[in-house]
Amino acid sequence: MVWGAIKIFRDARKHELGHNGNIFLSGILIGGGVFNLVEGIIDHHILQLHRVRPMAENPLMYDLAFLASGVILILIGYWLKNQGQKAHD
Repeated sequence: MVWGAIKIFRDARKHELGHNGNIFLSGILIGGGVFNLVEGIIDHHILQLHRVRPMAENPLMYDLAFLASGVILILIGYWLKNQGQKAHD
């Protein structure tokens, strides 16, 4: 989320947020997706601090779904950013 907030701030300073909010929302989604990936990889897999659903029959499936949700958020965020930039041009 911090990275997303920094990205939004930088884009605002360069007047690249657009007029329809797509660029703004894309920063939030990209930041949230990056957070899911980093937190999921570090906490769930490298450090093994916790699992998404530790009592599930297959906890790895939930951990991988959590990582996939991060990738999906990033992809949607970049798609929205491209849409916002096209609308601005």
